[in-house]
Amino acid sequence: FLMIYLLSLLIFISFSHTTNKAELIEISFGTNQPTGEFGDRYADDGFSFRVSYSKSFENNGLFKYQYSGQYIHFGTNYYTDQFLMESGLYGPSVNVRNREQAFLFSAGLRLTATQGISKKGMFRPYVGSSIGLAFFNEKTIWDWGNDFQFDDCSGTEILLSILFQDIDWCDNNSSMQNTLHSKVEPVFTLDLGTNLFFKENQKIGVDFGVRYNMVTGLKKPSVVYDYENDTHSYIIDKLKVDYYTIYFGLSFKLDPLRKDKRKSKRDKGRHI
Repeated sequence: FLMIYLLSLLIFISFSHTTNKAELIEISFGTNQPTGEFGDRYADDGFSFRVSYSKSFENNGLFKYQYSGQYIHFGTNYYTDQFLMESGLYGPSVNVRNREQAFLFSAGLRLTATQGISKKGMFRPYVGSSIGLAFFNEKTIWDWGNDFQFDDCSGTEILLSILFQDIDWCDNNSSMQNTLHSKVEPVFTLDLGTNLFFKENQKIGVDFGVRYNMVTGLKKPSVVYDYENDTHSYIIDKLKVDYYTIYFGLSFKLDPLRKDKRKSKRDKGRHI
C-alpha cells in the first residue's frame, strides 16, 4: 500500500506542473506467461491488465520518467465443498473459488521517440526500465448463499477457526475468504513497445509490445521452456526473466496547453 501511495503522489505532482512536456497514458491488456515452473503457485498462463504513465524531462525529449501498475491473473478454480459441522456431520455444499494473482507497481525511465521515427509523431517505439514491488497472493472464497447462514457464530466460529486460520465468520453471513499465501518481492521490469498514431495530431493511438518481469525472490524455474533462437529468447535467458506479457491497448496523449488553460482559469477564479 505504501508503494501505491507513493506512485499516486508522484503522478499527482507531475500533473500539477504547467509545462509543455510530452505526457502519455497507456492502458492495455495482454497474456502473461511464466518462463518455467515455480511449484504449486503462480506458474500458470493467464491474462494481464497494465496501466502506464510517462512524461518527458524536456520538451519533446527522448527520455521520460514513467510509473506503471500491472495486474496478473494466474488462474481461478471453481468447485464445491462441505464443512464438517459440530454434530460431526457434513453440512450443505458450498461454492468455493480459489484465485492466484499478482499486483506489480514500479517506477523508472523510458527512452522513446517522442516525435516519431518520421518526425511526425506517428510511430513511436520505446524502451522502458523500472523497479518496484510485486504483491502475490492466493485466496479462497467460500460462498453458501442466503439459504444457508451461520446464525450462531459463537459456537461455529470456535470449531471452524481450528481448521481455518484468519477467518472472520461473523462479518458476512453468506460468504467468507481466507488468504492461503501472500508474498511481496522486488521486481525489475523491461518494456519493449510502440505507440502508433494514425494522424499527426491524433490524441488517441495504439500501444503494443512485450513486458519482461524479473521477480528476484521467486524460486528459479526448474524447467525452462524452449524458445526459438531470436531476440525474445535471448532476453529471457540473459535477464533470467520469470514472466513476460504480450500486451495490446490504447495510448492517450495529454494536452499540456489545454491543461495550462484550465489551471489559468482556476487561478483567476481564486483571485476574484
